Amino acid sequence: MATPPSRQRSIERKILTSIIWVGIVPMMFVLVFGFLSARWAQSQKTRESLKALSQTTATGLQLALDGLLVNADQLANDSLVVDATQAYDSNRQVPSEMMNALRQRLLKEVQDTAKHPTRIRLFDTDGVLIASTDDDDEPGVAYEASQPWRQNDESVFYNFRLEGGADRRLAADIRSPVEAPNPDDEPLGYIMETRDLTPMLSFAFGRDPENPDRSASVASAYQLLYRTSDGYRAVQVAPQAALNTSNIEQLVISPDLTDTIDAVQDGLSDTIHTNDYQTSADTYSDSFVSFHRIPMVPDVYVAVYQTAAVAFSAINRGAGFALFLSTLFIAAMCLNAYRNVHNNIVRPVSLLNEGAQIVGQGDLELKLIIDTGDEIHELAQSFNKMALALKRNIGQLEDSEERYRSLVTAMRDGIFHADSNERLTFVNQAGLDIFGFDSMQQAVGTQLASLFRNKNDLQRIRRELREDGFKERSRIWMKRYDDREIIVEVSFNTVHDDDGDVTGTEGTFRDVTMSVKLEQESRERSERIAAINQIANVINSSLEAGRLYESLVVEVKRLVDFDSAALALLDPEGEVFTVRRLWPGHESAAEMSYGAHDEAFCGAQVAKRRSHLLIGDIPSSEPSYESQFPEGTRSCLCIPLYATGRIIGTLNLGSIGPNAFTKHDVEVLEQMAPHVAVAIRNARLLENLQSSLEEVTKAREKLHEANAELKTLDEMKTNLLSNVSHELRTPLVSVMGYTDMIYNEKVGTVNDTQREYLGISLRNIERLVTLIENLLDFSRLHQGDEKVVFDTLDLVDCAKASMQVLEPVANSKKIDLVLDAPSSRVIVEGDKGKLGQVFNNLLSNAVKFNQAGGKVTVTIDPTPEAINVTVSDTGIGIPED
Repeated sequence: MATPPSRQRSIERKILTSIIWVGIVPMMFVLVFGFLSARWAQSQKTRESLKALSQTTATGLQLALDGLLVNADQLANDSLVVDATQAYDSNRQVPSEMMNALRQRLLKEVQDTAKHPTRIRLFDTDGVLIASTDDDDEPGVAYEASQPWRQNDESVFYNFRLEGGADRRLAADIRSPVEAPNPDDEPLGYIMETRDLTPMLSFAFGRDPENPDRSASVASAYQLLYRTSDGYRAVQVAPQAALNTSNIEQLVISPDLTDTIDAVQDGLSDTIHTNDYQTSADTYSDSFVSFHRIPMVPDVYVAVYQTAAVAFSAINRGAGFALFLSTLFIAAMCLNAYRNVHNNIVRPVSLLNEGAQIVGQGDLELKLIIDTGDEIHELAQSFNKMALALKRNIGQLEDSEERYRSLVTAMRDGIFHADSNERLTFVNQAGLDIFGFDSMQQAVGTQLASLFRNKNDLQRIRRELREDGFKERSRIWMKRYDDREIIVEVSFNTVHDDDGDVTGTEGTFRDVTMSVKLEQESRERSERIAAINQIANVINSSLEAGRLYESLVVEVKRLVDFDSAALALLDPEGEVFTVRRLWPGHESAAEMSYGAHDEAFCGAQVAKRRSHLLIGDIPSSEPSYESQFPEGTRSCLCIPLYATGRIIGTLNLGSIGPNAFTKHDVEVLEQMAPHVAVAIRNARLLENLQSSLEEVTKAREKLHEANAELKTLDEMKTNLLSNVSHELRTPLVSVMGYTDMIYNEKVGTVNDTQREYLGISLRNIERLVTLIENLLDFSRLHQGDEKVVFDTLDLVDCAKASMQVLEPVANSKKIDLVLDAPSSRVIVEGDKGKLGQVFNNLLSNAVKFNQAGGKVTVTIDPTPEAINVTVSDTGIGIPED
């Protein structure tokens, strides 16, 4: 949607108004001119101040160093030092007492200067060490390679340097000559002192090492400059801090300063303003620097520097105050412009910028709320829509990427990508498995040409890719990484960049080696099975033995070339083979028989081995077999014939040529053998069936007569059983009723013994009634009149009732009856009488077939699915059959 012109003019008016109010150019010009003038005047004042500080500090250091030189001269002219040096010059050795005294003297000098740690060494004029306060020094060793001997005969400083690691210090060497008693003679030797100048330098720079709070508070900083073999170096002391081992820094001098020092004619002092002066180990700043050489100490300068920021701090504060006042004035005039620009442009644009950054960081839930009523408001709405669309698109891309990754990883076909030089750059897991690579790293960089068995195939694919840009599925012989050859079905296509140039090749491949082999075997097997099935149909259609043998020879001849054929059939007892010649002239050939275990015959060998027998040259391998085949037979093949899991005979083929039968012939005949065996068995069964058909018909008639007679007898038995049971039940019920009346004292008092005997009688009467009920049930079952009446009952009570019935019998045999059941009721749906019969039968058998002192256990185990009831005993058990 286009932005309305009215809104465009509104934004333009706001920006134009802001520019007019802010453009106060003349006032700014005056402020800048005044500021630059003040800075020039301040720079001149700073130069003069720094020059005075450098001269004063250099003079003070010279006085301190002069004192050190005087102390060195006094030590060099000490009588003990002179005597020791003379003694050494005489015989190159100092007496031990004198040496001990000399060492104590030197150590005392070190102790007296405890605030200035030193190392003192005594040398002769040749630079040979005589004595030292350092235990690591070895007397008698010449040091002339590292010491400046005989430069002059005065005490001098040299070799200024910064020593130590974390514990740093500024050190210098003092060389003082040991004068001879005669002033006109040359010096006897030299005293070398290594002085720690850190405390002296701290004092000269206005720092108190012991009381940092009392250090001079200055706006300037000091450096000690000294020349080395690599150029000038400086020792840095931070402003308003004590000089100690923690803030000493060795710095490289600015080239501006070194050039100025070298250019000064008298080499004494000067002041410069440089923009790249090194004021700390890693800081360069705009600074004013003044240097002054220490008199009598060559190439050593005191430098005082002050950064421009410090020098112009007052000017900057004044300019800041003026700028503040000007700003207040300008701010009052620009308030309206600021409000318009900030509220309507700056703030919305800032929000848009922040929103863009947040979206760029991946937070796509952002929604900008900008209500300016102009184009920026529409831009914010468009931005929100863009963020929402971007979130939706990113989600779709992530889902698509995840699906693509899962698809590529899970594919059973290999996927590859090669660059323009035909080197593999990617292969999925299926591809790695197909070509035998252990990992992606092993596959990347492999040339495609190394995977082709025939280079012509690769050339053909290249040609088709150049012409068509793709290659559809094609089966090619290729090589795995382990050089094993496989057949791969591949598809290629070229990959182009945006300009249409070919950048590589990609495609898919599938290992079809096993499929090709199986297809070939399946095709051959299908052809063979089709022929065998056709032959089997012809053979099986010939049910008569004579026609079967004729068809068998003709059909086998179609598959296998032979010169003679015979069939050796095993009798039903499996003892004798009967040989019938099938080809040539089976009508005129006489049958031959031999034992099934006579290994001199090929049929017996096949029956023993239970596999085929193939002999390529009978005369040389098995001459005993020559009599079993027509004259001139050189090779033979014997195939076993199986029917119903046993050998019924063998098919024996012969040929006049040596090695005439192949493995393929064996496979064909073995597949055909079951059909032949079935046909022969069917022919035998047909003969036996025809001979026994009449006997079966006669037996069937007799069976019908016997069956009718049995049915009559069975009905008589059932009727008799039912009548006898009813007749027995009627008096037993009367006996049980009167006995129960006597037992319950309804006809008179009964003593304990009588009650016990009556109880036994009742239980046995009940058993007899139960037996009669069983007979009646059997009768009803046989007649089909038995009915089951389902009701709700307690299975525990049912088991207890049956156990109480058998308890007297169990007690007489001292057999324990145990009920293992829940304490609560176990309610089931069933026929209580029938369940009671089941318990009675099982318990009576368990008690009857148990030994004395045994145990019978009834277990009732309710589960969520069913109720398991078990009756177990310690007796002989129930036979499995």
